[in-house]
Amino acid sequence: MRLAIILTIFILIGSCKKADNPIRPVQPIAYKIVVPDSLIRIKNDLKKFYERWNARQDLPFTFSDSAEHDLLINDSIEYHNSYFQLIHDTIHYKNERLPLLSTLIAVKANGHIQIVTHSSVRMWFLLEALFELFENYADRSEAILIHSGRQIVLKSYKSDSGWIDDLNVFESRRQYERQSAAEEPYFKLSGGVIAYDSTIISAALSHYPSRFVKKFRPTIFVYPDYETKSQIFSNVMEYSYDLSKNQIHIVDCPLTRSRFTEIVSVYFATQIYGTAFPRLTEGLGIFYSKTYFGKSFSWWNSKRSLLRLIDKTNLLSKPAENENTFLYTYLSVLFWTENHSNVESVFKSPNAYIQNFTPEVTTDKSLDRKIDSIPYFKGFSYAHSNGVTTGYMSKQSKESLKALREIGADAISITPFGYAKNENESTVYFVLDNTWDETLASLFKANEDAQALGMHVMMKPHIWLGNGKWCGEIHIADENELKRWENAYCQFITYHGLIAELAGMQSLCVAVELPHMVKHTDIWRRIIRCARVAFSGPLTYGANWMDEYEGIIFWDDLDFIGIQSYFPLSKSKSESVSDMRAHAKTLSSTLSEFSKKWNRPIVFTEAGFPSIEYGLMNPHQEDFSQNKSEESQSMGYSVLFEEFSRQPWFKGFYWWKWESGNSSRRRSDKSFHIRGKKAESVVRQYYLNRVGTK
Repeated sequence: MRLAIILTIFILIGSCKKADNPIRPVQPIAYKIVVPDSLIRIKNDLKKFYERWNARQDLPFTFSDSAEHDLLINDSIEYHNSYFQLIHDTIHYKNERLPLLSTLIAVKANGHIQIVTHSSVRMWFLLEALFELFENYADRSEAILIHSGRQIVLKSYKSDSGWIDDLNVFESRRQYERQSAAEEPYFKLSGGVIAYDSTIISAALSHYPSRFVKKFRPTIFVYPDYETKSQIFSNVMEYSYDLSKNQIHIVDCPLTRSRFTEIVSVYFATQIYGTAFPRLTEGLGIFYSKTYFGKSFSWWNSKRSLLRLIDKTNLLSKPAENENTFLYTYLSVLFWTENHSNVESVFKSPNAYIQNFTPEVTTDKSLDRKIDSIPYFKGFSYAHSNGVTTGYMSKQSKESLKALREIGADAISITPFGYAKNENESTVYFVLDNTWDETLASLFKANEDAQALGMHVMMKPHIWLGNGKWCGEIHIADENELKRWENAYCQFITYHGLIAELAGMQSLCVAVELPHMVKHTDIWRRIIRCARVAFSGPLTYGANWMDEYEGIIFWDDLDFIGIQSYFPLSKSKSESVSDMRAHAKTLSSTLSEFSKKWNRPIVFTEAGFPSIEYGLMNPHQEDFSQNKSEESQSMGYSVLFEEFSRQPWFKGFYWWKWESGNSSRRRSDKSFHIRGKKAESVVRQYYLNRVGTK
């Protein structure tokens, strides 16, 4: 499922660029692919990728049977050059030894790019290497890139003065390992410092046998940001354990500072009591810490009614990709509240204790509240560019948000994805620990960066179908499957609702574009009640403009009406600007009546236009067979601004879209992006000058 998703969106991945890198070629460079028979799968996958994206005119390269450059892919077991040696199944680079099975080396020299890898290499590793070389090193005669494990570990190019590293994870890792660790009572700190309360951590660790606290005393490596930790430790999480080496690797950030005692306590619980029952082990560490995600247990008690969504017997299983892990950890804390005097016995034989555990599940409270005041949103849908160096947690993202704020935007929606295999599946998967995905930590980081700029943040989770279909085709008919879907979706939305609440986000969109499912009104009223337990701010639903928003009859349970607005502003290729304004006025009149009917303001939770010639006829379609037209795109923005920003019942836009990562292709493509295009000036005019806004 993930391979299909990553391949279809890989073109959006940007790269970490140095300030002195040259401007990329305007015209794509042609490369010839030469692949041995043993790697024919790679060649076929590359061709499929190119065919899929060529129509976008969005690639910095093209594949050709006759070209000035060759892309050679080689799986020879013997390879030697001045950079590295490949001997049998091991790559030797200076003092490093890398397994061929999980390593890819790309060398640009002598007019071709040589890829040295194994036939089982993951396609996105190869694509990432190609994009790096094609985009960042187009003018360099020689360059080398090594991708090992799940990350790029070396980027280097040859200059007149010798070889220069853009990235050398090996050297960075050695620098961290060589640093002297500062001695603390229960651990050693290396690479940096992190503030903590010694009294609180002493109280938490006093519950563990002192001999084990001494035995497993960890070295805590502190990294300044997520990118550094990912490069050195090959892990994207805000913290991670290397139990075999007695190490904790942690990013110094508000999230980990608030959780530091929890992180250390869970480490000792895991070392002492093992990993057979990870939920119980984590829960014990949290119980001793007296907080969970920095919140007291009394705060979590206000969420207790959500425990009806989960099964206590799952406390003995490992976390799954379709479960709200917040709820299981909190349930485990309640379990240890009753059983903390029997820790050793519980871990030896937990079944009897689980069977006798009967947590009280309270009823919902304060669920009839409504939010009376909704701000005017000068917003954008803020899209995660897949990857550590380009996604929500990256330095690029922080700069991208600054650029967005500079054109007057004061609100963003962040869009983590859940997954279903197909439109009939009743399970929703939501893994937030993958290199490419929107991790839990990255959602906190994007919120932190946005709120530092004074921006309102909406949590707006989406569903992605693994078979490539639109989420609006999700259709569950069987009654039993509907019950499973309701539980799955409740766990999905309450998980993200709790993230939004813990991070301090200001609004939550409970779902996006599920037209076949919204007819089950009773289900949605229950979903909304669960969402209100998890999240205390305003709620909305992002309804499809074409076949959904008018049929929803649970708008009265929400605080404002959200519409994914891709209404056509033109009915034919010959229509004038005045015709487009007339269509917008008619739409405005219709939506005004709809707002009055439900006594709710309306927000365009998405709106936008591709930069193609007739994009205003079907704004939801990126028809790349059309000619590029920034003028058409900017006209769509102008017409909607002129008509809707002056309406008292209208509360703003979340334009689709603004990305967290940079891309050299963005200004020349035909997509919804506006950065560097004429539509950006239109947004700047209206958002900064507040033309017509209320």
